[in-house]
Amino acid sequence: TEQGAAVVISEQDNYSDKSVTSGNVTVTPESVAADKRFLYMSFSVTGYDIPEGEQPGFESVNVYLGNDPESGDSYLNCYPYFYDGVITDEEGNPVYEDGSALTQDEEGNTVYHYTDQNGNLNYVITASVTDINDSLLGKTVHVDLTNLGTLRKAEYNPGLEGNWNFTISLPDTDPS
Repeated sequence: TEQGAAVVISEQDNYSDKSVTSGNVTVTPESVAADKRFLYMSFSVTGYDIPEGEQPGFESVNVYLGNDPESGDSYLNCYPYFYDGVITDEEGNPVYEDGSALTQDEEGNTVYHYTDQNGNLNYVITASVTDINDSLLGKTVHVDLTNLGTLRKAEYNPGLEGNWNFTISLPDTDPS
């Protein structure tokens, strides 16, 4: 943004150099927004054919500040997930992105739409500082994604071995 509070990587001239390909799968940072305590990042994931009815997942996700992932100062509270195509309508009810009602499979489980119309996935990471007195502004975040497969009942099922590692400079201006 003009105030420097968010970085939309896909609008930068050299964003393609941030894409990482392992096997046939390419992961590209799409957007990064940060303030003092919170961070939002989204990534496009192309080239991975997720089986119908399966939930995609990375076997390992490591998000940290600085250069040492083992340092206690590097930790962030993290919530990573693949976008499932479900939003809330104006009445607060869950619906698919196109506004249609959710459907269930033969076992009564909600059917999620992890891929877009082109078969691509969207991976989202939200994070926050562990110490309320710390700040994310102007720091460097590392995102290390390892192996891509599916999740069932919180258990990882292998699909594709690979590593997708990113080093991203965070905005240095507080939007508030």
